[in-house]
Amino acid sequence: MRRHKIRHLPILENGELKGVVSQRDLYFVESLDDADPKEITVGEAMTEDVLAVAPTLSVTEVARRMAEQRVGSAVVIENGKVAGIFTTMDALQVLADCVQA
Repeated sequence: MRRHKIRHLPILENGELKGVVSQRDLYFVESLDDADPKEITVGEAMTEDVLAVAPTLSVTEVARRMAEQRVGSAVVIENGKVAGIFTTMDALQVLADCVQA
C-alpha cells in the first residue's frame, strides 16, 4: 500500500465485499504494544462496517454519507461487484475542480 500510495483496499472473500483495510487501520496495528504486526491478519485489521454505494449515486450524496458515518472511503458496488473506491481525496478533487470552474 505504501509503495503504490494506496490508502484504502477492499477486502473480498469469494468475490463478496467483507471489509476495507485502510492506512489508518495499519498504523493502529503497528502502534499496539502487545501485538506483532507481522502476525495480525488482514481480517483482524480490516474495518467490517463498510459504506457501499452505487455508481449512480451523486458525489454530493456519497460525500454526505461519508461525513455522517465519519469514514474515509466508500466502496462502489456495481452488479454485486466492487467497481472502485471513492475516497476523501476524490471528494476534495471534485471540490477543487468546482471552485476553479
